[in-house]
Amino acid sequence: MIKLFDGWVIGADESSYVLKQERGTTINKKGETEIVYSTPRYYATIEQCANSLCRTLQRKAVSECNYSPVEARTALNGIREMVQTSFDGIDRVSL
Repeated sequence: MIKLFDGWVIGADESSYVLKQERGTTINKKGETEIVYSTPRYYATIEQCANSLCRTLQRKAVSECNYSPVEARTALNGIREMVQTSFDGIDRVSL
């Protein structure tokens, strides 16, 4: 598993990479603590995970704030740079 930021993680199975975000913890029937994740999204490459994460964070930012065009460009470019920095050296990512 690759731990990114804000609870975002990338896992993998035999055929794909899995992007999900930690939402909290819960106690199962055995009394053990389990991490609860958002609905997983599946991708063929890490680059696709990065692109999806970038778009998700950008949509969230736009939905939560009122930006002028200049402010939006700055905020959205900042998100893209943060995601690119997180993935530097992991896979070739060009957002």
